[in-house]
Amino acid sequence: MKRLAVSLLGLVGAVLLCAAWTEFRWRQFESPAAVGAEIASVGKSEAEVCREWFTDYADALGGMNVPYDYRIRKARLDEVEVLDENGYVQLNYTIVPACVNSKMIQNLELVFLGSKGADKTLSGTADRFIYQGQMVVRLEESDGISTITEKMRPVEYQIQSPEFQKEVRKPQTEHFAMQTDREETYYIRDGGLFVTYDAGESFVEVPDGYEKVCGKPNGGYDERLEDGSYLISPDFTAFLGFDSEGTVLIYSEDQGTSWNESRITNRGYKANTFLSRNEGGYAAVFAVDRALGNDYYGTWMSDDLKTWTLISTEDQVMSNVSAAFWADDQTGCYAAGQEQSVFYRTTDRGTTFREIPLPQATEAVEKLGFNPFDQVERFYIEDGMWYMVIGQGEDGDYADNGQMIKALFSSEDGEHFTFEKEITETLQEAG
Repeated sequence: MKRLAVSLLGLVGAVLLCAAWTEFRWRQFESPAAVGAEIASVGKSEAEVCREWFTDYADALGGMNVPYDYRIRKARLDEVEVLDENGYVQLNYTIVPACVNSKMIQNLELVFLGSKGADKTLSGTADRFIYQGQMVVRLEESDGISTITEKMRPVEYQIQSPEFQKEVRKPQTEHFAMQTDREETYYIRDGGLFVTYDAGESFVEVPDGYEKVCGKPNGGYDERLEDGSYLISPDFTAFLGFDSEGTVLIYSEDQGTSWNESRITNRGYKANTFLSRNEGGYAAVFAVDRALGNDYYGTWMSDDLKTWTLISTEDQVMSNVSAAFWADDQTGCYAAGQEQSVFYRTTDRGTTFREIPLPQATEAVEKLGFNPFDQVERFYIEDGMWYMVIGQGEDGDYADNGQMIKALFSSEDGEHFTFEKEITETLQEAG
């Protein structure tokens, strides 16, 4: 018995010593930096150099000496694309972290794939641990050594492109009149964003609202805030804002007497934005990346306005989103596509989406011989009924007294919509 006790004490001591040593090694760990990394490049292409660097980088984040917050179990470089003649190269990769944590996701700019990553999974890996990431690095070669001098997200590379900079030099801002047919609405004037709860009898200003909510990456301002991109009611008012640190929700729960900010993520930029509030909490949908003229969107949810979670959604749903709405934390509707919207619906928090045919505006078809409405602009619920607004896109010409016509559809289940009536644009340019 005495020998057994001594053996157990020795075992416990060994375990504690091992744990202490592991903790010591983890405290000494420094995450490898991409910028400044050097790779021998004689006889190698830029793509080959990047592949070699990525392999070394991933290896440095593997093994027992790496803390769980940084550790990679498996990594695969899926694609390497040389972007231009200035040394910029984009890397697309799939990562399996040791555990799900925000540090790893932010460090490698990862997006959760889940079951949608089935055709991209690494051998023997459960779908729930699959993440995908992208980065752009710049290589500078000297004396047979290539050095990574810059690391950025693809959207940051797009912003510095000549095409984007040309747009920057010619920023334009359109001004719009207040929507006087509404009790609760917003108004923009003289570089300020204001809210009214009494049809314009009184106004309260949103702090820094004009810069954060209306400011565009090209230096201009977008004063047209589409329905569905903001929430205004006596008990809760909110706008999505963008600054150098990412995306914030600017909100008030007391009709503008006080305002708060909730940091959603360190990503995001001004494009189409969508906000939903329901019994399950809050949902925010906005652009996080841009490539070849396409905006790519992410969806974040929160139940307390303090912690936001990026949810997984189908890749095709999140490109060029024109409308998004969440009825609860499981049921959401999206419309995506550049020239013609595709309607998607999920009932499992974005794990799967089902494509649903767009409804037809019967009166317009009978009158014109074709359906002019092909761009979904908004989903919403009112008095227990679902509604969908479908416009004509940028090339539409079906108008009434100079005002573009849209189609309003209704549904009891949020899936089968029927034509209600034609409506016109209520937001007009300021005279």
